[in-house]
Amino acid sequence: MRIFGRSSVSSVMNTLLKTAWLVSWIVVILVILVGVIQMFSPDLVNEYYTYVHVGVNKTLFFFTGSSPEPAASDTRLVIAPGYIRLLRMDTDFVRLSLVFTLLFWVMGMVIIQNLRRFFTTLTFQGSPFVMENVRYLKVVGYTIMASAPIRGIYEWLFGNYLMRNIRLEGAVFKSIFSLEISSVFLGLIVIVMAEILRRGIELQNEQNLTV
Repeated sequence: MRIFGRSSVSSVMNTLLKTAWLVSWIVVILVILVGVIQMFSPDLVNEYYTYVHVGVNKTLFFFTGSSPEPAASDTRLVIAPGYIRLLRMDTDFVRLSLVFTLLFWVMGMVIIQNLRRFFTTLTFQGSPFVMENVRYLKVVGYTIMASAPIRGIYEWLFGNYLMRNIRLEGAVFKSIFSLEISSVFLGLIVIVMAEILRRGIELQNEQNLTV
């Protein structure tokens, strides 16, 4: 199967990215809708949202006792190996989480849109040596890099929320800020690829002028 042109790998990727773009729009609209509902009926959204908000990645959580039980708190949680699921969350933190969720999806849409444009040029122009592709790849790279500190900030805020609102007998919470080096590294790789592509375009243009 060909890499570039119609009926190629590029065209398949272009189709998949178009589908992902449409799905992302649906998710963003749903997040906005949940946010609007939360403004008028916070208790309803708080009860629902807690069931889809799972996972504590950058919060150190360990027991000093053998059988911890929740102390007096409005927030209840379920503890299982590897994760904590909150059964009720503070209204303000739900709103903050919705804002970050929307931000993450918007950044994902930026990545999808620019990748879609990149593969569109590969499909219909049959060559990667188009200057617009350099810009598309750079936007993807910088967006991936930006997602790392934003995610770290959110998880740090989530850890602080646990420290303030969750009290367990025999349990200790410690919130830390952590930067996902893998995202930064991946973003740098994409930016370097964009610069290599730029250099290739410049060499091709020089060759065309020489001929």
